[in-house]
Amino acid sequence: MSHGQYPEKRTEKTPVLFRMMKDSDEPWLIALFPTLPGTNAPSTCLSYMHVGQHAAANLRSLMRHGRAAKPSEYAALAKELRQIGYNLDVKQRVSPAMDRARYAALK
Repeated sequence: MSHGQYPEKRTEKTPVLFRMMKDSDEPWLIALFPTLPGTNAPSTCLSYMHVGQHAAANLRSLMRHGRAAKPSEYAALAKELRQIGYNLDVKQRVSPAMDRARYAALK
């Protein structure tokens, strides 16, 4: 899947982390897919936002500087992702298995 393409309807669950970030005074929400590569760099994963949609993101940086979003904060974004084909498995933290899956997808 390249940036900007929607996935086909997935039957397998895709791990996702919803993070609230803050730039200056305006908080923003991002969905991080820790098992899906964002670029050829192992430190990146695929991400999604209402505006901009799919893009690469630095997983560790966003995990360090953001906070876990509350279900009420990410409900609309989760609905949008389900509508475009994701079968979401909401997680709170990145596991070593998620990193391994992302690295394996790069090979």
